[in-house]
Amino acid sequence: ADDLHKKAAKLEKTLRNLSNELKINDLYDKINFDDFLFLASRKPELVFRDIFKFFHDMIHFYVPEGQDDYKVTDESVGFVNYNFYQLFVQGCDDPFFADRLFANRFMNLVNSFGNGLQNNKIILFEGPPGSGKSTFLNNLLNKLEAFSNQPEGVMYKTYWRININTLKKKANINNLLVKSDENETSISEQYGNFIEISCPCNDHPILQIPKKYRYKLIEDLIEDAEIKEKILNSKEYYWIFKDSPCHICNSIFHTLMDEYGDPMMVLKTIYAKRMTFKRQVGKGISVFNPGDELFMKPITDITVQKLINTTFQNEDIKYIFSNLAYTNNGVYALMDIKENNIRRLTDLHGIISDGIHKVEHVEENIKSIFLGLVNPEDKKNYENVKSFQDRILHVNIPYILDYEAEVNVYKNKFDQ
Repeated sequence: ADDLHKKAAKLEKTLRNLSNELKINDLYDKINFDDFLFLASRKPELVFRDIFKFFHDMIHFYVPEGQDDYKVTDESVGFVNYNFYQLFVQGCDDPFFADRLFANRFMNLVNSFGNGLQNNKIILFEGPPGSGKSTFLNNLLNKLEAFSNQPEGVMYKTYWRININTLKKKANINNLLVKSDENETSISEQYGNFIEISCPCNDHPILQIPKKYRYKLIEDLIEDAEIKEKILNSKEYYWIFKDSPCHICNSIFHTLMDEYGDPMMVLKTIYAKRMTFKRQVGKGISVFNPGDELFMKPITDITVQKLINTTFQNEDIKYIFSNLAYTNNGVYALMDIKENNIRRLTDLHGIISDGIHKVEHVEENIKSIFLGLVNPEDKKNYENVKSFQDRILHVNIPYILDYEAEVNVYKNKFDQ
């Protein structure tokens, strides 16, 4: 009996530890706007980051600072030795062993992300068959997803939570019926006192503040003078003052302003929700193979649209978006530029240049990291689009050129 009790206690402890490992930090899961601003004042560099800064921070989370063979002297050529074990080997089903040449190319790219320099490019990793391109990209995206489940890997999107009893037309709203397949129920019966709308375009909550007020808000919010100066004047944070919310959030904001007439009431409906990065369902990360079917139709949710129309008793808010919205502030990746991926690549031309995509009659703002893999012989599929050339950045993945990486490949295949 004692042995069984000890085994049960050990099993319970094991399951509790596993549960803690699987659990995302609830503190950051969904918070109201007041708490969001308080957190931003305490941890501004964690809260205020777009996908480019998030990607940069993710890489440096897994990759220690590189070691230069030379001390910082005039002899140094910046050819640094980086340890990619945690990023590309540890926990990976199929490890990728980066040689020193590619490691430096990759880290230079990542650091340019952190400086806000690659926002209007598509990054194509070019290499011959067998150079490990697919393994590299799969491991990279898996670690991005894993990082998003860490306390350090939080990134926020806008989440609207509106109390229908605070609306001017509340006297009639609970009597309005919402039809389902089997019966009719009132809004209050089906949804309670609140309707909740998650921004499908992953807008950062700070974008809901009108542009002309954001600079003063950041200036008053952040106490640390050095960090404040960095956020107010560095290119990597320019998006805070430049970017606009999506058409859905913009319409909700102005509709609520008409209802309440009080900006404070509107801000109380805004929540910050942790973004989801799940490659398998295309949230935050979408990967397309050449044979994947093209999907061009707009996406909507009839139930959500009816709920919005019924709640606000107007049709000003169009709940419609494209498949690109799922990876707005995320990563959109193409595995090999051939077949249907040629069309996907060329369709990105205008989006990367202007950051705008048309969905029926509305404009959709798109800011993603666009990645792709390409074999040298497939470059002919897009080289004739001359205006596209300055939007493409090629990063070469050659066959392994240093013996340490080659030895690691053999050890992985054949053991010691």
